Amino acid sequence: MNQAADLQPQFVEHPFWKFSLRVYAHKIIEQQCLFLQNEYGLNVNVLLFSAWQAIENKRLLASRDYQFIQETTEQWNKKVQTLRTLRHKLKNFSDSAVEAQADINEKLKNIELAAEYIEQTMLASLSFTSQPTSLTTPFLVEQNLYHYSMHLKLEDATWASTFNETLHEVLNLKYSVASASSVKPLNFLSKLRAWFR
Repeated sequence: MNQAADLQPQFVEHPFWKFSLRVYAHKIIEQQCLFLQNEYGLNVNVLLFSAWQAIENKRLLASRDYQFIQETTEQWNKKVQTLRTLRHKLKNFSDSAVEAQADINEKLKNIELAAEYIEQTMLASLSFTSQPTSLTTPFLVEQNLYHYSMHLKLEDATWASTFNETLHEVLNLKYSVASASSVKPLNFLSKLRAWFR
């Protein structure tokens, strides 16, 4: 008996959730997000939130904003990570009960998705002191991503320009390297290529 339709989580849409679904539907964005999550420890929801704040709200997030974001979501994100870890462990379990395992994996995936949604509603409800700005969207996105990278104390922040360019490409937004930054994402690209091999 297939109860997949009954298991699909139902969410009240909000602008950040709609933006995330639209962006994450592009395979290249999904791949880059998962790479950044696994390789650098980035929170995909915060990554997408950074882009959303820049693209939709024209808001530049400062390092103190990322501290506030972390304090707000840290405990909940640990629960999301626990669910993800459990799902991955079960996915790599024995093949003796493949059908039951697939059913459990699908249920866990839906629970994880619901937990991600809750985290997104937490993020979307945050208010910041910074006002919308007239800076160009590519510059804003890249600066937000760079500030997030600095908050995490990552040595390699070159991923920000590559992700920014991909984001603008899939959303059909005008992207100009001159309006973003001049950082060449060589280190990030070489790691990304190696990860997909």
